[in-house]
Amino acid sequence: MQENKKNLEIIDREFTSSQNRAVLESSVSEIRPQAVVARVSGALDGENSTLFLGAAKKLIDVCLEEERGELVIDLHRLTYASSAGIGIMMSILTMARASGVVLLLANPTEKVSSVMHLLGFESFFSIISLE
Repeated sequence: MQENKKNLEIIDREFTSSQNRAVLESSVSEIRPQAVVARVSGALDGENSTLFLGAAKKLIDVCLEEERGELVIDLHRLTYASSAGIGIMMSILTMARASGVVLLLANPTEKVSSVMHLLGFESFFSIISLE
């Protein structure tokens, strides 16, 4: 467990674009012990989404190293996601599936859900509630 925490601390970071800031924090959840949980807060846009993709790739690697079959991205503190930000989620979904990791999105805000709906992407994702 200690090794896992060390791996996750490397991934926790802030992504800042010229106007928007997103923060990614990762942990192992007691609620879902089979998962690595990433909590995203702030705004995800075209400028910081590529950095977010790199961090998500590292989280997928941690899932594989720690034999955890799920990556949960908790969106309840994500205040804004542009179409590019949601598009990156699709890239993360593709990477996760290719690696044998299940990607779950948790608690999307109404704004984020709306963008996903407008783009027609909500049907691609499994959306859960973390409590």
